Amino acid sequence: MENASGWLNHMLSLQFFRIQKTIDRYRRSTYDMDTYKTNLDQCILHLKQETTDMERKIELLEVKLSGECLGSCSIDEIQMIGDQLERSLSSIRARKAQLFDDQIQHLQAKERSLKEENAKLLAKCLANPGQSTAHPRAAALHSRSSRSTDVETGLFIGLPELN
Repeated sequence: MENASGWLNHMLSLQFFRIQKTIDRYRRSTYDMDTYKTNLDQCILHLKQETTDMERKIELLEVKLSGECLGSCSIDEIQMIGDQLERSLSSIRARKAQLFDDQIQHLQAKERSLKEENAKLLAKCLANPGQSTAHPRAAALHSRSSRSTDVETGLFIGLPELN
């Protein structure tokens, strides 16, 4: 009986130890969460203050840049605003030029790709002349492509005349 009682006490002490560890973990996590929440609240408050300050600065800049209160600005401030506007315009123009250059390069690459594809298709049509003559319009295109690779720009209605 003593042995069973000792074993029961040992099991109870292990259970108590496990429960105590769980309680300690809970306390640490709630403390960490409280600390985290406090830090988060402080950070949010700081960001709100910064946002308010930035909004105020933006409003002042908008008023200055709109020219409404330039009468109260010194010559140096007006010169500084003018310089800032010039830098901004230069930056905008440079970005615009870069976008146009990128678009031109993209379109030139697309043009090269289409020319290559056209050349491949033309070579394929010339390599298989029997297949392209099955359709009258294809035959007309084949006969025209064998004469020249120039594009005919004349406007006509209906099928082109065959020579």
